[in-house]
Amino acid sequence: MTQISQQPATLTFNGKDYVIQELPPEAQSCLVYMQEIDEEVKQLNRQLLKQQLARQGFEGLLGEYIKAQEDAVKEQEDNKKPAN
Repeated sequence: MTQISQQPATLTFNGKDYVIQELPPEAQSCLVYMQEIDEEVKQLNRQLLKQQLARQGFEGLLGEYIKAQEDAVKEQEDNKKPAN
């Protein structure tokens, strides 16, 4: 028969291990808030990466549009020059 033993959840803080259930309720609340904040930070980092990639895409498009305009102006100027 297999025995399953569950260890209580622990927290290592400043090099010392603590059983979370033995911490005061205020400390346990801090842990919950810290976990929520960590999740929000991860989500914000993902959003930031998406925005940075989108900005790079628009920067590339801007360069293409400017080059196309410059090429069109150059072509117009070349067409206005008298033939020799």
